[in-house]
Amino acid sequence: MNFRRKGIIHRGMLSDAGGVLGGGFAVATHGLYKLIYREDDHTIEVGMEPLKGGAGKLIYLLGVTKWAPPHESEVLTPEEIYKIRSNVMDALKFLRIKFDSNWLPNSSSRPIE
Repeated sequence: MNFRRKGIIHRGMLSDAGGVLGGGFAVATHGLYKLIYREDDHTIEVGMEPLKGGAGKLIYLLGVTKWAPPHESEVLTPEEIYKIRSNVMDALKFLRIKFDSNWLPNSSSRPIE
């Protein structure tokens, strides 16, 4: 899997592989409070907020449970959700964005449904 930087205004990256739909994926920040995960024409909006004192960003990965409209009826398996959350974390590390998350890969945390 190869990463490359994308965009000037919005910090983002592209990957040529590793997506759950069989291709690559892209991750970009939009303002202070939104991160977009994209595969083909499917997107997921992830909430985030800046931490005090320049400590980075808090990323709400537990909110990653389904695609945004018009693909919200397509079910993501627990394995696909895990992969998307891991992809977001890998992208942020590649972009050298300091972050904390409400989900960790080894946690058994599940969102309340």
